Formats: sequence, C-alpha cells, structure tokens
Amino acid sequence: MKVIVTGGVDYVMTLPDYEYLATMVHSLAPHEVMTDGSEGVAKAVDTWCSRRAIPVDLASPNWGAYRERAVLQNNLAMVSRADAVIAFPGGFHVAHLLVLAREKRLAVWESPSRRLHLLTLNPLPVRPTTVPRPAA
Repeated sequence: MKVIVTGGVDYVMTLPDYEYLATMVHSLAPHEVMTDGSEGVAKAVDTWCSRRAIPVDLASPNWGAYRERAVLQNNLAMVSRADAVIAFPGGFHVAHLLVLAREKRLAVWESPSRRLHLLTLNPLPVRPTTVPRPAA
C-alpha cells in the first residue's frame, strides 16, 4: 500500500499529530509513504519516516513544465499512484488533493488537528446585523 501524507507548508506538526501518524502508519502498514517534499508537514513526515526506515516517495512538483499549476498537476499524479491519504491541516492545495482522492475513491483519513482546523476556518454563520441609519 502507498499512502500520501499531506498538510500545509506553514503547519508545524505537534506531538498529537506524530502520535496520530504513528497510529495510522502502524494500522495501514504502507510499503511506502508519499509526500511532495515541500516545507511544513511534508518535510516533517520525510524526517519522521527516515528515522523509522520507512521508504518515502518524494513527488516534487514540476515547476518548469506547469508553472503556477505545478502543485495541482502534482496532486493529480500523486493520487493516481496512491491507495490512501492521511491529511493534516493545510490550505487550498491540501483540499484539492483530498477532492481528487475522494473522486478516485481512495481511503482518506483526516487527523484530529485537521478537523479542528476546519472548524475554526468555517465558524457557524452569524446573522447579519443592520446598522441604524442616522436621521435626516
């Protein structure tokens, strides 16, 4: 089994994140972990896997060929070669990868920190208030 581990470039992995990753890797027993090699989660996961002798497939975006669409094209390529996804907090590119993975019917596991992150990004709707107009 090949598992993509994804998350934001600005996100710093916490101890509970590493515990979640260890639990998921233990239960899935992948023969290889795939990341895009970027900063943040990908780099932390690369280091974590190398310390445990877990092979890492580094799928770096091809900036020369695709320019601003490089990450989106890379997401397509990674999803086509994977069996499952483990997701940590991230932005648009992580969300795009998860949409592609779900369309392909891959198993997707979102970490508790990602689910909490999504709740803070999408607060409950607030009823708009009307501003009183000054008397003429």
